[in-house]
Amino acid sequence: MARFYFPNKLMVCLLPVLLVLIGYGAINQRSDPSAPDNSMVKAALYEEFNAIPVMPGAFTDDDIHFMEKDISMIIDCYYTTNSSYAEIKDFYDTQLKKIGWQFIGEEKVYDWFHDYGGKSIHYKKGNFTAELYYPGEKSDYSGTYSLSVGWKLEDAIKNEFALIPIMPNAKEEERNFNDTGYISMKAYYTTTSSDQVIKTYYDTQLRANGWTYNRTEGAAPSGQNLTGQTIVYHKNNNLAARLVFATGKNSPNRSYYFTISGAM
Repeated sequence: MARFYFPNKLMVCLLPVLLVLIGYGAINQRSDPSAPDNSMVKAALYEEFNAIPVMPGAFTDDDIHFMEKDISMIIDCYYTTNSSYAEIKDFYDTQLKKIGWQFIGEEKVYDWFHDYGGKSIHYKKGNFTAELYYPGEKSDYSGTYSLSVGWKLEDAIKNEFALIPIMPNAKEEERNFNDTGYISMKAYYTTTSSDQVIKTYYDTQLRANGWTYNRTEGAAPSGQNLTGQTIVYHKNNNLAARLVFATGKNSPNRSYYFTISGAM
């Protein structure tokens, strides 16, 4: 699908930032003291950005832009070069793939509904995304192209959840994703396996994917009127996985819940 950009002509030097805000929503400095600690994600994001070589002959007149909110962050910089779009695309496609990025797709970009030959190329690596933006030869964009690397809590939760396979002999009864307020992915399962077998399975799977055991709570979360334990794991200081044994009267046919959310 083609993308439309609407640059503010009076702030053309900030166009990469505006493009980011369109794609990621209104991003402000994190102010909620109860929000997840994203410091490890920020450090990893800078590491990924700095690992991408700048195209030979390209230069920038501006600093790297960094923006963050509780649920997203992005690093962006724009560059000027005499190279063609084909040369820029070929260089970054080669370099990104060398360091583990996966090509996702390319789309046309329009500036105020005008086609100046703009393109946007997307890549993915783990929970991070990258975008190579080329406004087009006829565009009045202040740079030749921009490169950004970003992260969103919503995408990280979905990606991490997908990495944990459903337990053998378990049946998924329901799955819900909540993207407002307390962002989380939750699924409900039934199985004939014992609580200990379930615990062992998830402990093995979570640790294999970089999760660390945090604590065991004596009962399921308050308000659910359920019996059983809640076992909590953390990852990168900003994600939490919860294994809840739900055997109470509110879930007569459900053996356990599995949830991944932002760590609070």
